Amino acid sequence: MVKEFEASSDIAIRHLRRNFILGVLNGTLFQFSNALISPSLVLPLFVSHLTDAHLLVGLIPSIRQAGWFLPQLVAARYVQHRPQKKVYYSATAIVRAGSWGLLTIALFTLGGSRPLLLAIFFSLFAVFSFSGGVGGISFMDIVGKAIPMTRRGSFFGGRNFFGGILAFMGGFIVKYALDQSGYPFPTNFGLLFTLSFLTLSVALFLFTQVVEPVEPVHEGEVSLLQEFQRGLEIVENDARYRQFLLLRLCFVATQMATPFYILYARERLGIPEGMVGVYLSAMTLVSAGSSLVWSRISDGRSNKLLLQIASILGLSTPLSALFIPHLSGLLSPGGLGYLYGIVFLLLGSYTAGAQIGNINFLLEISPAAERPIYLGFTNTLLGIALLASAVGGVIVEVAGFGVLFSLTLAFYALAIGLSLTLRDPREEIIGY
Repeated sequence: MVKEFEASSDIAIRHLRRNFILGVLNGTLFQFSNALISPSLVLPLFVSHLTDAHLLVGLIPSIRQAGWFLPQLVAARYVQHRPQKKVYYSATAIVRAGSWGLLTIALFTLGGSRPLLLAIFFSLFAVFSFSGGVGGISFMDIVGKAIPMTRRGSFFGGRNFFGGILAFMGGFIVKYALDQSGYPFPTNFGLLFTLSFLTLSVALFLFTQVVEPVEPVHEGEVSLLQEFQRGLEIVENDARYRQFLLLRLCFVATQMATPFYILYARERLGIPEGMVGVYLSAMTLVSAGSSLVWSRISDGRSNKLLLQIASILGLSTPLSALFIPHLSGLLSPGGLGYLYGIVFLLLGSYTAGAQIGNINFLLEISPAAERPIYLGFTNTLLGIALLASAVGGVIVEVAGFGVLFSLTLAFYALAIGLSLTLRDPREEIIGY
């Protein structure tokens, strides 16, 4: 077993440069693809063209993120005892690219039937999201084996930085497609979906070229019930993991407001749809720039500190959304629209910091042999919670945007409290 681990370390070291570059390129292109159909900005507007129901708009981030998180406990059951897991990533990559390709075709061929297009969108969007979740457990385990702890901040920071640069340029593409191209709906969105599909396909292919190290694994396959029971035992026995899980659940609860920041701006401030491209560029630019800072904090200081900073930035996001419209008497409508971009600057910075901090903190506290169960159990619970976060659309329908943003503020405040009391695993490493 020791020899196998040493061999694994040798493989990881020999192929570190190759794997690091391929992983960063994968993340860079994936972020560009994601920006073109941004679940926070573009997809809410797309769905609002097909329906007036806020509940369906609220489903977008829930399906996207629950699809990533929810299947991972089931996936962990099948992959955790296998020394190599890239084959599972490759299989799900084909499904992801295929579903997005079919959705792109539907956009160009079924534009005249909006109810049918709406149904096909949510069906294929769910397939795309959930297949990503199935492959996600393999992706994270490969990263955990191939990228050492002190390089993971740079790894994810590099993905965010270079991806943010491309996504910044993507904002201008979005602005052109929705505001200047002259193409009617849904062709204008179809242009974005097509470019997103092509970029996504290349991104997924690149990660299949990573050289995967082999590490010791648990022998034998366990039942899903045993896997879930094992996860509950970890929650009960690992106090640090339990507290981190509560923090993550608070972050998840704040997601219920994300797709409504742009709809709030359109309905309250009357911004044109072309401003989505400006907001997207601003959000991705600050995400890329802040990722350089967040990755240095993650590698050189601690992910606990990073989670604290992210929580404070998160709190500022709904606070700004609530405050800025009250300045309407002091600024022109155009000026107020640009000022509202602060909301997306904060959202981009928070998202980048929380992503790097969450992933790396969990990887640090997960024992190598039990990494799949830690990742799978965590992400499945978060997936369930994310489905529940679709309640944001109901809150808007019943009580309005103000109540939704106020509830989001409360969850961020709780997250700040939890982040302050987390135990940092690096403090237990002598001489770190």
